[in-house]
Amino acid sequence: MSPHKPPAAATALLRFLLPGPVFDEFAGDLEERFHRVAESNPSAARRAYWKDVLSPTVLRFRREARGMPLPPGSSPRSGRGDGFVMSLITDLKFAIRMLLKAPTFTAIAVVSLALGIGPNTAIFSLVNAVLFQDWGVDDPEKIVDIYTLTDDGQYFFSRYSVFELVRDGAGDVFEDVAQHSMFTGRITDLSGDDELVLGEMVTGNYFTVMGVQARLGRTFVPEEDAVLNTNPVVVISDRFWRTRHGSNPALVGGDIRLNGRPYSVIGIAPPEFRGRLAPGIGTDFWVPFSMYPHLAPGKMGQGDLTITGRLRDGVAPGEALAAVTTVATRYNAEQDAENPDRRSTLALIGVSLADVRLHPNFDQVLMGMAALLFVAVGLVLLIACVNLAGFLLSRAVDRRKEMAVRVAMGAGRGAIVRQLAVESLVLAGMGAALGLVLGQLAMRALVSVEPPVPIPIDLDAGLNVRLMLFTGGIAVLAALFFGLAPALEATRAPIAATLRDEAGSSGGKRKVGARGILVGAQMALSTVLIFGAALFLRSL
Repeated sequence: MSPHKPPAAATALLRFLLPGPVFDEFAGDLEERFHRVAESNPSAARRAYWKDVLSPTVLRFRREARGMPLPPGSSPRSGRGDGFVMSLITDLKFAIRMLLKAPTFTAIAVVSLALGIGPNTAIFSLVNAVLFQDWGVDDPEKIVDIYTLTDDGQYFFSRYSVFELVRDGAGDVFEDVAQHSMFTGRITDLSGDDELVLGEMVTGNYFTVMGVQARLGRTFVPEEDAVLNTNPVVVISDRFWRTRHGSNPALVGGDIRLNGRPYSVIGIAPPEFRGRLAPGIGTDFWVPFSMYPHLAPGKMGQGDLTITGRLRDGVAPGEALAAVTTVATRYNAEQDAENPDRRSTLALIGVSLADVRLHPNFDQVLMGMAALLFVAVGLVLLIACVNLAGFLLSRAVDRRKEMAVRVAMGAGRGAIVRQLAVESLVLAGMGAALGLVLGQLAMRALVSVEPPVPIPIDLDAGLNVRLMLFTGGIAVLAALFFGLAPALEATRAPIAATLRDEAGSSGGKRKVGARGILVGAQMALSTVLIFGAALFLRSL
């Protein structure tokens, strides 16, 4: 026998899937086959073992095992989880039947919960798109934005001369350094009408520093940024290409008129890269910085340039901060030597792109606003949960005889609580599905609203794993919140009195009291939400 052992995780999964007696027989055959193969190829043996565990044969054995007589002394739950899984499946089927028997209650409960989950999903989708959007660059932790610090400690843009200082003085920590700057231009469409668009002037190495490859065609080369006003070439954003040119691949190699001059389209940017202006604000096109005499004649003298560098391998962002600080110190020393009476000094700071949501000056404020929005929509969800808990509490009163009969027949209180919890989870699942749809519709309506200024809004507010996990998480929490109290109340009814239809006042006061507390909580939360919304709108 080989010294290798079958994967423990696969064996545990097999034990979970098959009842004890069937597992012992089936696992023995698999283990014997594993050792036979492992003598020559352990890796292949482990892969084959996993393949056997996940094969349809295991599922067939599982189905057949349910109808097989067990050996004397064996327990139906000896499969270490099989009995629990079967109980959950039974509870799930029963919960669905009970909810289908009360379609009005189910519809009201699902809609109420969806109206609570929908706003949370919409707000999370918006916050996720703005504050947690992927910049679409390669290795964002290696990209550092360099800002000029103002006298009051604010992060500000820089001049071209500062870009040259960093490029020439910090080459030991940066592979390369680029600069980019926003500007507006006018593109003439096929009908001859001019359209205001948002673009970026970038150095020829910009896309290389960002680690971005063109979807179609190519990006800039340094030579296209070497001589002023001689290379009218442009890279178009994927959004602009799709919405304004119908994803026509023939556009690459053709011309567009930008500020009255033909520019050759050399490439289309990938859809995940929307530029470096700000999350949610997409760049329509990129042109070489050398074209500023035509597109923005005063650009060189303006201090609105963003400097971005890509760190060398093995260099930490802290080293970049030290390097740009050294550059500024050296520059200040040289300037002091030439002009001892000068008042302004240069202060630089580097911030890793992975640590920036929108802009270092605004990130804390935006995170606070996002938290405030979540509190507001969280109150909406809480009100929906309290409302639904009241519904379930009333329904538990109507079902108390059913619960008493089940207890009298030997069902444990834990099983009843589990059954009602499964019903709550089913309601929460349906409410989450409908809430997800409502949230997506709300986000589409929000994104479709055109701002009063021509800013290209480009929010990635579609379905993604993070949004699905968030919606599922709040659905589970909501189910626990609105389902726990009714489930516990349902198990407290006196069995004998309930079976004789003499429940009378034995549990009624407690239930009425619980419903009264829920109604009071709902009114209090609604009042807080109304005043909060009024103050928020006034501030807005």
